[in-house]
Amino acid sequence: MNLFFLGLFGLCVGSFLNVILYRMPRNESIVKPRSACPNCKTKLSFIELIPVLSWLVQLGKCRYCNCKVSITYPSIEIITSVLFLLAIVSKPTIPIIDNQLILVISGCILFSILLVLTILDIKFFWLPDSLTFLGIFIGIFINTLPSILSLDLYKLITPLSHIFWSISTYFIIASVAFLLEKILNKPAMGLGDAKLSAMVSSWLGLEGLELVLMLTILTSGLFCTLGLLAGIYKRGSVIPLGSFICLSFGAVWYLGNNFFLDILDRFLWWRYLDII
Repeated sequence: MNLFFLGLFGLCVGSFLNVILYRMPRNESIVKPRSACPNCKTKLSFIELIPVLSWLVQLGKCRYCNCKVSITYPSIEIITSVLFLLAIVSKPTIPIIDNQLILVISGCILFSILLVLTILDIKFFWLPDSLTFLGIFIGIFINTLPSILSLDLYKLITPLSHIFWSISTYFIIASVAFLLEKILNKPAMGLGDAKLSAMVSSWLGLEGLELVLMLTILTSGLFCTLGLLAGIYKRGSVIPLGSFICLSFGAVWYLGNNFFLDILDRFLWWRYLDII
């Protein structure tokens, strides 16, 4: 697969993700109308919508009203392009791994969804159901593909187990969130986190979910500790937990289960219990 064209395609998709990130919180259509300057409302031409290049040529300003255009826009386009290139060398532990084309397409879709969810959670503490449910559906579909392509019904065991763990994950985490809220007298986790965790299960199954949740606990815990020491956060401050789930999810997809099983072995204590 040509790296240049995949990177270029990533820039274009990143431009579309900018539209989603701007319009979704405002409950606006992501399809129409055509993009316009947020300040002067002038419709933008094709030339003014070229990813990164238009922003550079226009010196980060609207050519009509001279209003400053945030560097966030080209940054998201570049990040998306990099993520698409990483999708080529990703090594997720899923059955479809022997089909490189489907693997790359799956990775690009997953990274796009995770990027949008991460940014929305950081900015608004919001994980839209439409995105997590879409992610769950795509995850189940991708894990069903080996059975469809090989006409082997036995391979349906994997997607069926992922469906089971996806549903179970949601209810377990939602129950934990409910209990924590009763104990602490304030929300500790949102249902959006439970749905996002269900999405993890739909893509990676139980083992992948274990790794993602453990990584989330470790990274978010380290972040909170450093934030408290630096005085950025105070005790009881709310953090965008969903963004840590997304980052951990992307890392496990990129590096594969075995990589993290070796690193996190001592933390996965329940694997050594005789009842498991």
